[in-house]
Amino acid sequence: MDTDADPGTRDKEPALTTSKKRLTWKDITEIIVGASMLVIPLAMTEEVWDLGRNLPLTNTIFIATVSYVFIGVFVYFGVYNADLSEHGGEFVKRVLAIYIITLAVSVLYLAAIDKFPLMTEPLVAIKRAVVVSLPGSFLATFVDKIS
Repeated sequence: MDTDADPGTRDKEPALTTSKKRLTWKDITEIIVGASMLVIPLAMTEEVWDLGRNLPLTNTIFIATVSYVFIGVFVYFGVYNADLSEHGGEFVKRVLAIYIITLAVSVLYLAAIDKFPLMTEPLVAIKRAVVVSLPGSFLATFVDKIS
């Protein structure tokens, strides 16, 4: 046991490491993997396809907003330890990256299984991507945090 250590600092979270301050290619890869872990099985379900077709646009906007807010809160407290004094720009970049990458993974996979009818039913395609992205963004955020 180190007797010289300040006893009040033992339970505090460690300071941000330099690697977690900036969004790196490693982070982007982790976001893609995390998003894919939930996007792929969800995109395969007929319930999601029907929900994307029948969900009102206002509900879809609400789902997108919930996703974005969740990512922001989790990143703010989990990654930046509620301290943006030196990392405000990186915070915004990380939150946007997580949502946009998750949405892109959703679009790619839905298109791969021919359930993203962008040319014939663009609103249905967008709604399906948003619905699938909600849980995908949660896991993408968590995987980014634990690395």
